[in-house]
Amino acid sequence: MSLNHPNRFPDNILYRFPSSKLHNSKDGVFVLELLDHQFIYKYANPAGVDLLNLTENVEGKTIDDLFPPFEAAFLKKYYYMTASTNQITTFNSYKRSHQRIGTYETELTPIKHSDGFYILTIIRSHSTNFEQFTNPLILKNPTNLNEQKTSAEYQLDCDGYFLKANREVEDIIGYLPFELVGTNFSQLLPFNELFKVKQYFQQVLEGQSVQFKTELVHKNGQLVTFKLSLKPDIKNGKIKGVTGKVEKMLKREVVTS
Repeated sequence: MSLNHPNRFPDNILYRFPSSKLHNSKDGVFVLELLDHQFIYKYANPAGVDLLNLTENVEGKTIDDLFPPFEAAFLKKYYYMTASTNQITTFNSYKRSHQRIGTYETELTPIKHSDGFYILTIIRSHSTNFEQFTNPLILKNPTNLNEQKTSAEYQLDCDGYFLKANREVEDIIGYLPFELVGTNFSQLLPFNELFKVKQYFQQVLEGQSVQFKTELVHKNGQLVTFKLSLKPDIKNGKIKGVTGKVEKMLKREVVTS
């Protein structure tokens, strides 16, 4: 089986999903096999190849081969969840394509077969509306500094991975929202702040709301002092994640705190 001959994918494995339908779908379609604790790509349709900007055959490659470490860890979390529960899993993510940002829904369907365990992955556009990509390296007009935001909000899952962030996050730490999705919050922390912030994060997972000062690494590489507010995201009586707010601190606040 290869990208050039998609109909060679064995229909006896995915008898409910004939390969012709997979190949012609406008959604990104992938099939991965769980083998020796690795998720190995067995198939990608043309829409999926275009979505991930792939230039070579994916057959035999793993998630770690195709994605940066933090994004790979984010994806594997959901794949392992699908495999362990044997239930369909869905999640949202941001992807950049042709200088535009789109929100996508990924659906993972487990398929057990006599010759192995497979996961059918379908990535579909969550909305047909795209936001024009803004280069974060473009300097802002100094006359518009008063228009810059001083706080931003975001959501993390229980493992500390960004699920979403609002537009203001670019003014605060230099990253566009889609750049943070799938990234662990620890990646933004200097080593000396890591243990302290993880302790606060654990308190939130235990049901507390916390507020504290810390340093974050701005996209330009500089260390900047911020005030973080974290609270549990509770749904149906259970903590499903963490809602956070990051605020710039005035110079006098940094000195006196």
